[in-house]
Amino acid sequence: WFYSEEVDKPWGTVWEDAAPERSQEAWYRQTLAEMERELGNDADEVEVDRWMSQRAVRYIRDNPPLFARASLLRFCRFWSFVPSRPARGSLSSPVLVGVGIFYALVTVGLIIGLVAILVRPLPREWWFAVLLVGAFSLAHLVYWSNARMRAPVIPGIALISALGWSTLARSLHGSRNGRTAANSSGRKP
Repeated sequence: WFYSEEVDKPWGTVWEDAAPERSQEAWYRQTLAEMERELGNDADEVEVDRWMSQRAVRYIRDNPPLFARASLLRFCRFWSFVPSRPARGSLSSPVLVGVGIFYALVTVGLIIGLVAILVRPLPREWWFAVLLVGAFSLAHLVYWSNARMRAPVIPGIALISALGWSTLARSLHGSRNGRTAANSSGRKP
């Protein structure tokens, strides 16, 4: 139902309970009924988890293109600059623009920081932040995702972003100082 209610719909569509027969509650009731038919009423938590996992793996295996599209959707939601609907509706346009600009700048810094970590040798402690952010990103390719799911890794994102912006500032400052030194020595820039 998630695929038909969100993945196959235009970008930004959120699975809502507008159509009761296609609601999340209806999906839950149907899934619960299927599980009870297959496992009985007295299945324990481990059996239920195993049943759900097998069902998910079977669906992924039977529908790889849809799963890939859903993973891309979840990735975009995880890294979204602004909240998705319905949370977006409670914010004014200037606030949404401000939030979007802030997270765009954080993400640009994050990308520059990741490049800096890959290009130059830094203490291995930086890799813990990279692996943490990467692990959350990968997990949310499969599991439900939106921008709120980034909350546990915001400290790592902030550190890497700060590294990125400081690397960019040092690079720009160094190139400006290099031109000034070259000009004062009589060499052409």
